[in-house]
Amino acid sequence: MNDPSLISQGVMLMVIGMSSVLIFLTLLIVVVTVMTRLVRRFVPEVIPSNNAISDPNQDGRLVAVISAAIHRHRQHTQRKR
Repeated sequence: MNDPSLISQGVMLMVIGMSSVLIFLTLLIVVVTVMTRLVRRFVPEVIPSNNAISDPNQDGRLVAVISAAIHRHRQHTQRKR
């Protein structure tokens, strides 16, 4: 049960596995960092236009439509039960 060869193989497998995970995660961090820098350099930043600011009256209508749709959906699903 106390085979030193088996224990050393287990430790070696553990070290290899942990090393491969460490190398993979390090490589992943490097690739994501490089991609982020490339995107920031070559893709222009989007500047929001003045039309993107929503009208408070339109928001009220949107909330009313969504509320009505939820109310109708709940009524429809309660009839099926």
